[in-house]
Amino acid sequence: MMANAASGAGSPRPPMVRLRDRWDILLDMPLPDLRAPTAPAYAVEDQRSVGTSFFALVGEPGQPIRGVALNLARMTKHGHVLTPVEYGAVDWPSGRQRRLAVIYERPAGGRLAASAEQEIAPWPEQEIVDRVLVGLLFGLRALGVEGMTHRAIRPPNIFFRDAARRLAVLGDCVMAPPAAHQPIAYETIEGGMALPAARGNGTSADDLYALGVLCLHLAQGVPPGHGLAGEAVLEEKIRRGSFNALAAEARVSPGLLELLRGLLVDEPEERWTLKEVEQWLGGRRLTPKLTSPAPRASRPFAFGTELYFTARLLGRALVRTGEQGVHLVRSHGLEVWLQRSLGNKSVAEGVAQALASGEDPAGGNAAQDARLIARAAIALDPAAPIRYRSLAIAIDGLGSVLASAMLAGGDLNLPAEILLARLPQFWCQRQPPARAEFLAHLREYERLRRILDDHRLGFGIERLAYELNPGLHCLSPFVAAGLVSLLADLLPALEAATVEGRIQAQPIDRHVAAFIAHRSKQIDEAVLALAGSADPLQRLLGTLHLLAQLQHDRGPATLPALTGLFAPQVQLLINRFRHRGTRERLGSELAATLAEANLPRLLHFLDNAEDKRNDADLFSKARLRFNLTARAVDRCERERSHVSEAAEQTASAIAAGVSMLVAVIAVAASILTFGSF
Repeated sequence: MMANAASGAGSPRPPMVRLRDRWDILLDMPLPDLRAPTAPAYAVEDQRSVGTSFFALVGEPGQPIRGVALNLARMTKHGHVLTPVEYGAVDWPSGRQRRLAVIYERPAGGRLAASAEQEIAPWPEQEIVDRVLVGLLFGLRALGVEGMTHRAIRPPNIFFRDAARRLAVLGDCVMAPPAAHQPIAYETIEGGMALPAARGNGTSADDLYALGVLCLHLAQGVPPGHGLAGEAVLEEKIRRGSFNALAAEARVSPGLLELLRGLLVDEPEERWTLKEVEQWLGGRRLTPKLTSPAPRASRPFAFGTELYFTARLLGRALVRTGEQGVHLVRSHGLEVWLQRSLGNKSVAEGVAQALASGEDPAGGNAAQDARLIARAAIALDPAAPIRYRSLAIAIDGLGSVLASAMLAGGDLNLPAEILLARLPQFWCQRQPPARAEFLAHLREYERLRRILDDHRLGFGIERLAYELNPGLHCLSPFVAAGLVSLLADLLPALEAATVEGRIQAQPIDRHVAAFIAHRSKQIDEAVLALAGSADPLQRLLGTLHLLAQLQHDRGPATLPALTGLFAPQVQLLINRFRHRGTRERLGSELAATLAEANLPRLLHFLDNAEDKRNDADLFSKARLRFNLTARAVDRCERERSHVSEAAEQTASAIAAGVSMLVAVIAVAASILTFGSF
């Protein structure tokens, strides 16, 4: 779909881009009250219907999205979820970078609040329940049916579908990594510890926690954690627990306080579920489970200038200290404190295991130290994110970090080192054994590590990006600007890149190969191996096989530029044939075959099984004739040698006879001449 700067016969139309020949995104009508943090909003005209108002969120270049969630959200189609009506890439007027546009039905009532920090007039409990809580619960349940979380519940991302502002709607949740723009107050302790782009999809328990914080904000009118910086809010939560840090002093009704106690529990297993919240709405009085405080040591552990009574706080300090932290982990004092003062056998065993597995001979001392600190931090606080050097990622947050780094041209070494050090596996091993998803994570990360360790074309860090982000568009420099997310769009994009001169010889780079290998299960790994071969002939053959299979399976019918790209190289394939007649025939028919612009046809022409079989047969016969001729020549040489020897013997005998005859004649002549002696 090409962007249009449309103009009519009369007055010119405003600048716009069109999506799927239906949706006109009006670029001169931005809607700042509907924009997302990384996606401006624009008014939309629907060319097929009237009476319904739409708007578009247009992603900014270089920003990762929740690709799988985008399709799932579209299938939700629920009145309390802002679900995509349509989405796709559009050509943007400024620059060559295409952008993702997502069309939504426009909510008539606007946002709940302009920002998460906005102070508002307190809402009565019944207003919170009727206008917000009930609708958002319906929305979360609908998302749960599709197997997805929202992870973006905050005041500026809650809208009202109606102008009377009675029907609350969950806002966009796909234009950024999950929870990437959530204030720390709206994230669990563990979510607040992770980098914003690495918080992961989480579970419904994370959404319910954010819903509890939202209700608290509405009830008291003041943003939870007001007056504290984000990190200070997190510290308060860790020290006092989320409910005590955010809601203990809030002036709210007893009924709502009960709801907050149920939703702001720090242990996910003890937090209220959707069913329990619905029971509370139905009037059933529930007794929220009190948050169990973190075990405190009988004596503090002195580290640096601070004293620590809990393993969690000590773990946070450990990851900030570098070399000093390594000495701490290896010290006998930590082991003694864990066993005698803290009395936590599981944590002590974890630290011992971290020490045993952290002494890895691979890499330098700095790498060993970083792995050791990361493992020790996991042992001290198993629920916390994986913290390695400057990264802090949830167990399902590695994909977002990797995609963000690739899109921004950032450092890929740290995500790779996390996998190579098996930190996710160590994290899974330190979790409670009752949760089956940890075993699934364990198996998955073993598979991902094998992919990372495989340096063949179609594998490695590039393949990892697509495995962890199934909706990620192809990041090859050849086609990245085109936002190619479907395999059917790859060949047209490569064709366009060839026409524009961005591809000079080899159209398959590591990203293109990884994208194909991930998207297509029909691709043979042997073909990928050929395409990545160091031998020019093998590489050419593998590339042609790969692209020909794509064109055969998904089109388009002709690829003139890509086919022409092979023209200077195909002589290598023709020269494989030993039979002069075959080479001459192929050479004479090559131009006509290239003109067809069909890669499967070109492959059949150059790599025809019958031609190869005939060539092999003819070569075998020629070799047989050569061998027979060679043996005949060898026999003649041997016979000539024997003839020479016999001739020499005969000549010697003749010479001897002649000599004797000459002697006899000479004697006879002497007698005749001189008489007897």
